[in-house]
Amino acid sequence: FNTTHALVWGLCWVALALAFWSTSAVIVDLWIRSDTYAHAFVVFPIVGWLIWRDRAKLAVAAVRPMPWLLAPLGVVMFGWLLS
Repeated sequence: FNTTHALVWGLCWVALALAFWSTSAVIVDLWIRSDTYAHAFVVFPIVGWLIWRDRAKLAVAAVRPMPWLLAPLGVVMFGWLLS
């Protein structure tokens, strides 16, 4: 897991947030206005810290594509589109 991988992952998250901009904006607005979901702002830093903590294990992990996951992803995205 090197800087290039981190950059690619970051760009993927940014692309998803932009692709679903209206949903992302509603989610962040909810986090800002609600005490119930205010903790969501600490989730990303915690995930970043967990990834950083286990970076040695991640560096040796085999990365391989799983094309069969595109079908469930398509179903989920279609469901989001319908809703």
